[in-house]
Amino acid sequence: MKEIICSAPGRMALVGNPFDIYGGMTISMTLKDLRSIVHVKKAEEQIIHSDIFRPGNQRTSQRRQLELATIETLDLQHHKFEYYDGSNMPYESALARSTAVVVAMIRAFSKLFGRGVVDNYELAEQAWATERKLGVCGGQERYAIAFDYEELSQEESIHLLADIKAGKKKLSTRPGKLFFMDFKGREDHYFNGHNYAKIEELPLPEVNFAIAFQPEGARLNSFSVHQKLREKYVSGGKELIDGLRDRSNTIVKKAYENFVNGFDVNILGECMKDSLKIRMAMQDLLLADELKGQPLCEETLKMIAVAEELNLIGYNQPGSKSLCFIYAKEEDIKAFVDKGYQVIKVCNS
Repeated sequence: MKEIICSAPGRMALVGNPFDIYGGMTISMTLKDLRSIVHVKKAEEQIIHSDIFRPGNQRTSQRRQLELATIETLDLQHHKFEYYDGSNMPYESALARSTAVVVAMIRAFSKLFGRGVVDNYELAEQAWATERKLGVCGGQERYAIAFDYEELSQEESIHLLADIKAGKKKLSTRPGKLFFMDFKGREDHYFNGHNYAKIEELPLPEVNFAIAFQPEGARLNSFSVHQKLREKYVSGGKELIDGLRDRSNTIVKKAYENFVNGFDVNILGECMKDSLKIRMAMQDLLLADELKGQPLCEETLKMIAVAEELNLIGYNQPGSKSLCFIYAKEEDIKAFVDKGYQVIKVCNS
């Protein structure tokens, strides 16, 4: 084998995030048609080209650091290859496009250079360990993306790669897989070779979701947010965060039972909104001094206000900088678009 193309899906956190960072439970859904892709081929020199981070954006200093960290994790820093990565997920949509690249990269390099990382648990842990070198992050998106191991055909991969290189982005997707995850015992993140997270695939609900996001100029990226919170956690805020995590776990358990014992969209909606309230409470309680009365992300609050005005069944942050919500009619989508947001639809049809 001289070259390979691998891709991996994005993800949308529904309930429980970001308490996977603190040993909590979460429920997340992968996004079948929103994908990041890598193309690797053996060459006479090492060439790395990444379209994941834009020049001049918040994480410009991390341009290529993600790729280099992954390559070092696999001990391939002295190998010769030509590498490209990109994504059809819109920038700043907070759907884990960079994590999807890491998962796809580990799969591709493992196949091309015989690294043997084929177990989904090992893949999730390697992706998590790699990204922790760059900032604070939880395990839910690494586990969900790693366990959605559906591979595209060669023809589909080539077509996707061409579209991504041409700069095409997608504003609609089918749902991928839905997962319940439990990170109990991983509060310190340290992996001892045995303490994998628990993960269980759940039945997909017959629900139409959408994701609203601000296409440019989000105030903080997720690493920046979680760095501040993690510093608080290890320097005196542990008891407070653990209490909030336990409240969050109660909500996640309720949502879990709803998925496995007869689905009610209203219960899911309540769980999504309650999960968001706890997330916002944690930020308000722990970051009030740093923010000095300013919202962590003003656009997030504006999106929540739109959702409240529409009286939507349920909504939550799928990551930082965006809002996912359950919608029943096109007018709900239009309300966000009229406010200047882009919207991605997640539906079966």
